[in-house]
Amino acid sequence: MNLDLLIFGLILALTITSTTSIALLVAWRRTSKRNEYLEARFLQTPVPAGDGSLVTAQLEAMAGQIDRLAEGQEFLSHLLAERPPVPVADASLEARVPTPH
Repeated sequence: MNLDLLIFGLILALTITSTTSIALLVAWRRTSKRNEYLEARFLQTPVPAGDGSLVTAQLEAMAGQIDRLAEGQEFLSHLLAERPPVPVADASLEARVPTPH
């Protein structure tokens, strides 16, 4: 009885490990093919040559936008600082009305 159980366990373990090995082999092969495809695609894309004038132009445009944002923030700060104080209504002077519950 124990020998039959041992043989069954070995066959089951062999089946599981072989299935797992095949699945890992298929996944490895698909990953390597995908990697080769992406490497070939990456190597075919041209690298823009130049002196960096495009990057410089984009940085200058961003600097202009940041200046505009800073001016707007400064304007809002002046508006809030120069605004007259808002009178605060005293809550005790208001007529109290009972609310139904």
